Amino acid sequence: MPIRWDASRSALASIAEAVGRTPLVRLNRVTADVGPEVFLKLEWYGPTGSLKDRIYLHMFERAEARGELARGMRVLECSTGNAGIACAFVAGVKGYKCTIVMPEGMSDERKKIMRAYGADLVFTAGGESDVDLALARLEAIRAGDPAGYWVPGQFDNADNVAAHYRGTGPEIWEQCGGRVGAFVAAQGSGGTLTGVGRFLRERDPRVRLYAVEPDECALLTRREWGPHGIEGIGDGFVPGNLDVSLLTGVITTTTDESVAMARRLASEEGIFCGISTGCNVVAALKLGRRHQELARGMRVLECSTGNAGIACAFVAAVKGYKCTIVMPEGMSDERKKIMRAYGADLVFTPGGESDLDLALARLEAIRAGDPAGYWVPGQFDNADNVAAHYRGTGPEIWEQCGGQLGAFVAAQGSGGTLTGVGRFLRERDPRVRLYAVEPDECALLTRREWGPHGIEGIGDGFVPGNLDVSLLTGVITTTTDESVAMARRLAAEEGIFCGISTGCNVVAALKLGRRHQELAPIVTMANDTGQRYFTTVLCGEAKYVEIPARDHPMDPRTREALDRYQAGWELLP
Repeated sequence: MPIRWDASRSALASIAEAVGRTPLVRLNRVTADVGPEVFLKLEWYGPTGSLKDRIYLHMFERAEARGELARGMRVLECSTGNAGIACAFVAGVKGYKCTIVMPEGMSDERKKIMRAYGADLVFTAGGESDVDLALARLEAIRAGDPAGYWVPGQFDNADNVAAHYRGTGPEIWEQCGGRVGAFVAAQGSGGTLTGVGRFLRERDPRVRLYAVEPDECALLTRREWGPHGIEGIGDGFVPGNLDVSLLTGVITTTTDESVAMARRLASEEGIFCGISTGCNVVAALKLGRRHQELARGMRVLECSTGNAGIACAFVAAVKGYKCTIVMPEGMSDERKKIMRAYGADLVFTPGGESDLDLALARLEAIRAGDPAGYWVPGQFDNADNVAAHYRGTGPEIWEQCGGQLGAFVAAQGSGGTLTGVGRFLRERDPRVRLYAVEPDECALLTRREWGPHGIEGIGDGFVPGNLDVSLLTGVITTTTDESVAMARRLAAEEGIFCGISTGCNVVAALKLGRRHQELAPIVTMANDTGQRYFTTVLCGEAKYVEIPARDHPMDPRTREALDRYQAGWELLP
């Protein structure tokens, strides 16, 4: 079956159609002492951020086709993390109830994601290498209602292997131009190694296949069991889906090696990945060193409340620049950790989302100390922000909608998205309506009011230079509570685990759709993943953010823009 690399050219019927077709990228800096080129398949581009999306979608669809899975049944699966997330995601998209059995020692973030997708969790004792206890508990649960449960069984289900044989393997072969020296992958459920391995070997019998396992739980190499910290692999047994007859060899990596490499990949390659990815890369580099014959300035300073800072730190890491991000201290812990993972230094100012003025003032003070030593991207006023959306996001949306678009709705943010996309769409069809979205608690555009809110990434308390308010048809307000509730619904009902600002955008789009039933399709933006909000109200962990007491006068540019255009906007509360 040909790979539909251009599948995203048109709008997708559901998020399930976004599974697969992930990028393959070359590593450049961590490979300095290795002869062969090393490429990394970025499976987190899938909807839930792991390669397990591929296998669960395929396993569900094949089970439905065979009549093994039908409406009214509950999905029951055992997992140490990514598999459970993907299983819960597909179950949510398809409308099945789902129970995941897992060791209690797995990361809290994975548990939160599964719950966001609507899954019930059952915990067993231990950690990564104690999956045998979870499997026993699964069997006990199934025994209570054998006809009521469907168990995907990732470790023994042949559809797991088939998903990689039909998808991952052909993608890698095509992306490498039919020249692969070796494929290296952590053992896991065995599906990736077996499915990809079989496909590659059919194309070229000389391709070498290496399994990777934790040195602390070296079952394949030394028949030893032990606890380790590389989630997703090293379960203490050889799964039925692992065809060991295919293997050229086995490579062991320690937890410490894997964690160190994951950190290096973020700060040196701009690839913020999990520990098992670090494990895979360590193994690939060990192989490259052993088999050489397999070969084929300034500091950046930016102000941000989160996503822009992450992107800035990422690009700085890729290009080799030092980076400092100035941000309000009330932003989510996950965003801070991601920026640090990319190597950025963080400077905090008081307050939360709507106190960005304090962060901007701190940035200017820092820059004044060494004007020639810093470059400030300046997302709020830099015209290249607008140009990026005019040249990229706008044309993508236009083509994906087949040139039929009623309205574009987006949170105000830095103004670049609304202005860049808006200008492009209006040039193609002047009838397209453009709506800005802002927090009801900080309704600057609609009521000239400032106030604290919980929708990170928007509602900064001023009209940025990049927001061309003359383009706007109207403004829609949403509350923090509405936005959080919608973000939760999108995960549980649509399989889209997103951030609060995405929930805000969707609430606004629905308000517009109810007001204007006559509109052609309405398009809005999913700004980021919910994985940046574990320590926020989205996942039930609202934290107190102290807002500095101070006057918040409206700056002259904001006042002039509102005086000139506000009366002509349609306002939707």
